[in-house]
Amino acid sequence: MLTGFRQQSESMEKKTGDGGEGKIGPTYANERVTEESARKIGHELYHKTGYDAIWRLSNSGFVIRLDTTYIFLAPVLTSPLPCYETSRERARETGVGTYRLELKYYDEPGNIFREVHELPLPPEDVEQAVYVLISHEHDDHLEIHGLQKIAPLEPTVVAPKSCHEQLL
Repeated sequence: MLTGFRQQSESMEKKTGDGGEGKIGPTYANERVTEESARKIGHELYHKTGYDAIWRLSNSGFVIRLDTTYIFLAPVLTSPLPCYETSRERARETGVGTYRLELKYYDEPGNIFREVHELPLPPEDVEQAVYVLISHEHDDHLEIHGLQKIAPLEPTVVAPKSCHEQLL
């Protein structure tokens, strides 16, 4: 366990919004965008049952299977995310990225111009969703386009009041 902590600590660097030293934050300098496809989880999630498990979705999302109950946490089921695509389009037009996007899409400036992930579970592969839990109203946690596609499954959505207007 300590080894993992050291590796994580060694990958941290001092960073601030202006490029100076200060607040400790992650560095993604060793990350590389690859053309490797995401592992599709639909079959495993819905057809290889008999055990409880958790799978990672895009961004900060997860899906948990507990027996026959499927719980989605902040599911991102759309790619590219419209909010990121708008910023990416501005970057393409001006040739200048934003600090937030540069952090999000690693330290490689070229990555800002393309989507860096594929969906492990596209909305058309979602067969069951009993609960959807939303933490807050940011577009990459309350991802309306994907939620609309799984709405016919009639999951119970649990979200803070700040999300209710977008959900209704």
